[in-house]
Amino acid sequence: MFDVPKNENILNSKQIENMEFMDKFMSRIIEKKEPHQITPEEQEEGIDLQRLMNRVNLDKRWVYRGSFTTPPALEGVMWHVIDDIHYIKPKTLDLFKEQRKDHPRGDARCRHCGGNNRALYPVHNRTVYYLKENQGGKDVNHN
Repeated sequence: MFDVPKNENILNSKQIENMEFMDKFMSRIIEKKEPHQITPEEQEEGIDLQRLMNRVNLDKRWVYRGSFTTPPALEGVMWHVIDDIHYIKPKTLDLFKEQRKDHPRGDARCRHCGGNNRALYPVHNRTVYYLKENQGGKDVNHN
């Protein structure tokens, strides 16, 4: 989960380091560059998803069966929502929003959806689990 800190001065050094990483990672995904604009360092480094996943704490997360976020919103997706917040800078959020502005399946299609691709659907009879790793195994809470 991503958020923009209200005050960067309250972040600890690990959160600041992660924010710098996330900004660089997100920018590399979002920015459109022609092949001649990519630096040798960027080409060698690539977009390393493992480096991203190494920063994500999967020990605490919510899990539920849901649907795709794009029409026709078919069922069959196992969602894992991490409990760990990663901060990004406002400029990175703005860059992301700018990319979505004219996307044919993005915000312009659903103005009342609060930035989502579609309106939120009811929970129905779904069970949401909160998984928390502990030293002896997993604790599971139902909601």
